[in-house]
Amino acid sequence: MPELGIGLGRPDPRPSWVTVGARFDLDFEHGRYWDGRVRSRVEDVTAWAGGAPVLDAEGLICDGSQAWVFDDLPGLSDARTAYAVRVELTEELGASDPGYLAILHAGSLADRLALLTTRTGLASRMTVSGQEVFTRTIAQPANSRYHAMLGVRPDIAYLERHSHLPVTDNAVAMPPWSALTVLEIGGFNATLPLKGVVHRLTVWAGLAVPSTNPDGP
Repeated sequence: MPELGIGLGRPDPRPSWVTVGARFDLDFEHGRYWDGRVRSRVEDVTAWAGGAPVLDAEGLICDGSQAWVFDDLPGLSDARTAYAVRVELTEELGASDPGYLAILHAGSLADRLALLTTRTGLASRMTVSGQEVFTRTIAQPANSRYHAMLGVRPDIAYLERHSHLPVTDNAVAMPPWSALTVLEIGGFNATLPLKGVVHRLTVWAGLAVPSTNPDGP
C-alpha cells in the first residue's frame, strides 16, 4: 500500500503535534511516533531495528549498554546533502563520558551527521568520505534538559542548542556523500555511549530541512 502523501485534493495526514516538515518525529515522552503515519509503539516505526525499547514516563532510557537503531530508513536516500537531526534530552546526573546523542550515517563513520555531548558542551561531527567538513562546539551547563540540533543544506551547516544562537558556516561545497539511511540514538557500535533520557527525536530530509531551529532560538 502506498504511503500517505500531500497532493492535490489530499489533506495533510500529519497530526498537529508532528513538527512541520519532519520525516520522522519520535515523541518518546508522550508515546506517539510519526514515520509517515501515526504509530502507537516505537517498535512499529518503519525501520526500527533495535531490541525492545526501554521507556519510562519521560522517554527512551539510554544507559550506555546499547544504541537504538533504525536501519534503511525509507525516503532518506534521496536527500543527499540536506538533513537535520534534533534531540531533546536530559543527561544522567554525574555522567562523565562523552557520548553520541544521535547519528545519521551510511554504515560507517566515513559519511555521518552526528550530535555529541561532552557533558559541558554540545558538539558536532559532519563527515564526507572520511573528511571532517563541519565540527563545532557550543558550551552548555551539564545535567540539564535541552534541545540539540544539527543540520546541513546546500547553503548552510549549523549546530544549535535551544535558547542559544546557532553556530553556522557556509555549507561546505561537499561532494555527494553516501545516502545517510541509518539512524542511531545513544551511541555508535557501542562507542561513546549516551547516558540519559531521550525525550524526543526529530529528523528532516530533503527540501523540508529547516535552515535553523524551526522553533526559534
